[in-house]
Amino acid sequence: MEKDPALQVQVGTAAAGPGAESVLTEKDEVQVFHQGFGSWGANFCFELNPAIAPGQYRFYARYKSGGEVSQVSQNFTVKVGAKPDELKTRGAFALINTTPWEYQWLQAAATVTVLSGDRWLEVNNTGKADRAKVFDAFLLKLETPLGQWMNTAEAQDRNRFLAKTKAVPGANMSRRTSSVATPIMSAAVWCGRAIRRRQGSGSNRCWS
Repeated sequence: MEKDPALQVQVGTAAAGPGAESVLTEKDEVQVFHQGFGSWGANFCFELNPAIAPGQYRFYARYKSGGEVSQVSQNFTVKVGAKPDELKTRGAFALINTTPWEYQWLQAAATVTVLSGDRWLEVNNTGKADRAKVFDAFLLKLETPLGQWMNTAEAQDRNRFLAKTKAVPGANMSRRTSSVATPIMSAAVWCGRAIRRRQGSGSNRCWS
């Protein structure tokens, strides 16, 4: 992916997810291991820049793994919120790297909404692979700004409400969006590198 002058890089934390046996943090990547072929995961957490523009962002992941292409689809769930204990799912995506053991930038089919007042972002990975998954970076690219229809206080109230609600199977919920065109903005791209490992085990919540 070409370097963008508007790129904002944020270092995050990484922790082993369910089924993972160990995590190794290198200079610019996180390696998550499991003996042989199987299903396991990893969790990544980032503190967002307060200046991030509210809007709908396209999600990208750059990773590689072992295993046959037909068997190693990876699932990514993106959660966002004002506080680490008030995160709400904003997107869930299935991605497939077609060149095992080689990095690829993979684009999600839908966007992730970031609201005014959001300060934390968590990426949860699950899926099958052979021996190792290696993560380099995640990227959010602004596609549709949301404008000023919701201020910070309103967004925080919304986040607290959503954090206390549960999805109802079969419910048909509408989402309000802005009709503003998509310009190239100074804060158009956000990139998170998960290169600092969270120590210990236990809760998978974000931490600073």
